[in-house]
Amino acid sequence: MSIVLQLMSIPEQTCGGFDLSLSKSTMSHHFKVLREAGIIRTRMEGTQRFICLRKDELEARFPGLMQVILTQAKDMTS
Repeated sequence: MSIVLQLMSIPEQTCGGFDLSLSKSTMSHHFKVLREAGIIRTRMEGTQRFICLRKDELEARFPGLMQVILTQAKDMTS
């Protein structure tokens, strides 16, 4: 959930740019699961991998989903 929330506020960032206290292998696993589920897209630029949320595609296919995720996340943190 934290990865998706960070991508909702910052459209694209490198794999190492996420503010999470997880090991590199755990983060790689989460990125893989999110990518295979069609939630994120990964693009290579040189040696860096950039992650972005497939926000427009998700919103087109599942209208209102992003707002529900954002609302749920705010409820969980408050």
